[in-house]
Amino acid sequence: MQLYIASYFNTRDRLLPYVATLEAMGNIITSTWLKEVPKGDITKTHTGLYTAHELQSFAVRDVLELFNTEAVILDTFDMTPRGGREVEWGAFVFKVVPFGFVVGPKRNVFHELATTNFQTWEECLTYFSVLSAT
Repeated sequence: MQLYIASYFNTRDRLLPYVATLEAMGNIITSTWLKEVPKGDITKTHTGLYTAHELQSFAVRDVLELFNTEAVILDTFDMTPRGGREVEWGAFVFKVVPFGFVVGPKRNVFHELATTNFQTWEECLTYFSVLSAT
C-alpha cells in the first residue's frame, strides 16, 4: 500500500524505525519529507531558514505526494507550533486519499473521521502486518 506519514517535522528521527518496518512489509512510503535534512534548528519555526520559494516547493511536493497515496497515517503524539500535518490530514478528510489512520491522541474533531485510530505505533504496525499478509 502507498502510505503518506503526516507528523510534526521534528519527529522524523522518532518515526524512521516505524517507516522502515512499514517498508519491510511491502508498503511504499510516499512522504519524502521524512528523509529531508533541515538547514538548521527548526524546533520552533522555519522562518528565516528557508526562502518563500523553498517553502512553496515543499508544499507543492507534499500535495503531489498526497495525490499519489492510498492512505494517510497521522502521528499526533507531539504537540506542534505549526499545522502542516493537519493540512495533510485534510487530504483524507476531503477524500483526496481514501483511508486515514490516526496514531496517538485525537486532538481535534476531524481526527474522529479516521478509518481507524491507534493508541500506539505498535498497534498500527500490527494492523498493517495483518493487512499485508492478506
